[in-house]
Amino acid sequence: MKKEILNRLFKDKLIEVYTNKNDMSKFHAGILEHIYEDSFIIKSYHYTGLTNGFVLIRNTDVYKINKDTPYLKRLAFLIKNIIQETIQNKYSELELSSTPDYGIDIVINECYKRNLLVSINLIYDVKIKGKIIKYDDEFIQIEQFSDYGDNEGISIIRYEDVENIYFDGLEENIITSLINEKQELL
Repeated sequence: MKKEILNRLFKDKLIEVYTNKNDMSKFHAGILEHIYEDSFIIKSYHYTGLTNGFVLIRNTDVYKINKDTPYLKRLAFLIKNIIQETIQNKYSELELSSTPDYGIDIVINECYKRNLLVSINLIYDVKIKGKIIKYDDEFIQIEQFSDYGDNEGISIIRYEDVENIYFDGLEENIITSLINEKQELL
């Protein structure tokens, strides 16, 4: 999707973004916040109206974007009327520049600098949760963690295999809290 089209039609709007042609029931819902040449970031919302961090989505993976749907109208109502009282968005003041650089580089660098736990969906339907410990132009090294905060070793993935990156969401912050609690017990 072209940057100009995204900016003109969807910037700061609540949208549905579809990336899985095989399952139309799955989509990302959120407000388009940052647009890059290769990707964009939406502030993600859970279907209950609670904020759910951010998602970096590559332009090449998008096959459809909707706005003003009944689902989004309901979600907008919930967002407006729900009190946000969860362990979330500790780092919502991320320094995500809106320069035309590659969004994936900006997000990976920022999450690495802040030691944020990320969930990375790969193009072959694999999800990795962990902290970025090293990266270069080709590879990302991740210390993996389970949903229970247990260390599951190190993985190395290729940049080009990344479909999207979730960060500062409910799931990521819950796992981070579990990791921190385990470290305090040591």
